[in-house]
Amino acid sequence: MNHRTVKALAAATILAMGAAACSSSTSSSGSTSSTSASKQGPPLVIVDNTGQVFAQTFNPYVSTSLGVEDNMQSMTYEPLLEFNIMQPTQAPMPWLASSYAWSNAGKTLTFTIRQGVKFSDGTPLTASDVAFTFNLLMKNTTLASQAPAPTPLPVSATAPNATTAVLTFSQAEYANLFLIGSTYILPEHIWQSVSNPATYSDANPVGTGPYELGSFSSQKVTFKQNPYYWQKSKVTVPEVIFPSYVSNTTANPALDKLVTEVGGTKNLDNNAVNSFVSALLFQDAVQKVVASGKTLSRATLFSALKSEHSFDADGIIGPTNVGGHQLSNCDVITQLVNGQWQRAYPAKAGTFDCNSANLATIKMNVTL
Repeated sequence: MNHRTVKALAAATILAMGAAACSSSTSSSGSTSSTSASKQGPPLVIVDNTGQVFAQTFNPYVSTSLGVEDNMQSMTYEPLLEFNIMQPTQAPMPWLASSYAWSNAGKTLTFTIRQGVKFSDGTPLTASDVAFTFNLLMKNTTLASQAPAPTPLPVSATAPNATTAVLTFSQAEYANLFLIGSTYILPEHIWQSVSNPATYSDANPVGTGPYELGSFSSQKVTFKQNPYYWQKSKVTVPEVIFPSYVSNTTANPALDKLVTEVGGTKNLDNNAVNSFVSALLFQDAVQKVVASGKTLSRATLFSALKSEHSFDADGIIGPTNVGGHQLSNCDVITQLVNGQWQRAYPAKAGTFDCNSANLATIKMNVTL
């Protein structure tokens, strides 16, 4: 399946999950307000790679960036229109553009830009960002759109006012509305100072999408909710996590580190695991206090612990709401096979499904 298709489905799925959870809200499609806060579900963990060392590159127009290779673009960036690829005859869904109109025998395409949309840094989206994006692609032809085919480039892209973007093409482009409308819109105030967009890493992407980069390491990328998202009431997945594992048999590097630190599997027991998990929690809280610039103290440490709502000890335990004093009901059982840790249940790597409908009871005979 094409990467553009996969990421579009991922974004649509997250928003659909939110829409179902917020059915009691009075807000309509495209609205930026809701009568009540959305109910938050568990984090979403996506595992679609093995043996990859992550590089902090999220440029949506460079095919070798991590964002493109691992289908992360739609976490932070959005297009003018969305399309239901499962129903090709369905009309395009207004997204960053609230409407569009053809003129000049299909050579001119005018978008009305949705008002009230902000980038993840709080800067308002305007038609100038749309015109800037297409002009950037026109001037840097090595940049690649991840739609099924290259985006038809206009001969001019202008913004006569804050809510109107006009694209003019050299020929009629009626048939390419999908490619044009699927173009990710970039923030002009960020990218206008980029000297070479083709080599720009975009390490901390700023977009209008439902998420922004929360944390990054070479083995784990976490996206957290964008506080300025224009459809915030529809997003009920608090975090989207992309872990990277060296192989299927070493899918828990944190647990492997614990085994090494206690001197081998012969010294490993529940007390060791619980102590190690507690140490990781303490480490995480300390790092949050330091990152905030506050003085490390008992008060700031406990304050940081209260903000831990999806702690997973780097995959040793299921996402746990520490701040809410709620234990995780989602666990993975591992067993030692020939000196290596292997998943016993659930068997599929990366599955933390905490839906109560999938609750399973496992009975074991233990000889002491």
